[in-house]
Amino acid sequence: MFRTARPTRAASPIRALLLPLLLTVGPAGVAVAQTNFVMGQVLAEDGAPVAGAVVVATRAESGSERFDTRTDKSGRFAIIGMRPGIWDFRVSAPGFDPGGMPVRMAASRVHTPFEVRLRRTIEVPIVLGDLDAEALQVELAQARALLVAGRADEAIAAYRAVQSRVPALTSVQVQIAQAYRQKGDYEAAIAAYRAALANTSSERARLDLALTEIERGNIDAGLAELRAATTAPGASQDAFYALGEAHARAGNTGEATAAFEHASRLDRTWVRPYLRLAEMAAARGEPAVAREYFERVIALAPASPEAAQARARLGTLP
Repeated sequence: MFRTARPTRAASPIRALLLPLLLTVGPAGVAVAQTNFVMGQVLAEDGAPVAGAVVVATRAESGSERFDTRTDKSGRFAIIGMRPGIWDFRVSAPGFDPGGMPVRMAASRVHTPFEVRLRRTIEVPIVLGDLDAEALQVELAQARALLVAGRADEAIAAYRAVQSRVPALTSVQVQIAQAYRQKGDYEAAIAAYRAALANTSSERARLDLALTEIERGNIDAGLAELRAATTAPGASQDAFYALGEAHARAGNTGEATAAFEHASRLDRTWVRPYLRLAEMAAARGEPAVAREYFERVIALAPASPEAAQARARLGTLP
């Protein structure tokens, strides 16, 4: 069910900072007592603020209590309702190496702001040598067109030709995996995804590997990959949504609901998690909760296919 912020007064700068956060939700989607909070700032090595960095705080004593947030344009963040204890803060942002630090949370209401400094990622350029970069782009586009057209074997051959000349292009290995997956050769697809992940930390490649495992009927292996993806620093809403779908397929309704709720918190404008939460609430016999989620889908994206589904389902609720 949707929650709103407590009434606040605009007199305090701290309250003004916390106002956009509404209500921070703790583990398993349960609202926690807002008795204390912590503030911090994420900066680059040169002191420049890092906007949009993902901050994940996990309580060391339990490992299951977790909060997620993002920094604002000044690199600042705040989290409400953290229990006393040692919390591990992990921070990630595009273009930077992951960073973080442990923070001991006492029982006091306000904690001294702290900084996390991130080091910019050193990018190693791919050396093409005598290869024509423009011609290479044409080859990649042709291979992609074959894949889109469903001509998987031809796409694999085209990608292999590129890979033989530029082995550093790990994205080509992912495309080869997708082609094998398209033709239903799951063993080859999984091997190709694992080969790609040996050289890249791409979340998308890990999610596709997990979905491939599930498609071939190995749900436990798929869930293991998705758990690894969602516990990585900066895990996206896509990872939690995929985890929710996998749990739903396995009949783990509680875990599925928690994953969809987490995905919706990471992006409150994305309607797909809300639609799934509505469907699951309806299946549990909670029409009021389902109605609220269906109406949220319609309000956020009235012209979307998800909204059309929501309208149709609303008419079936008691």
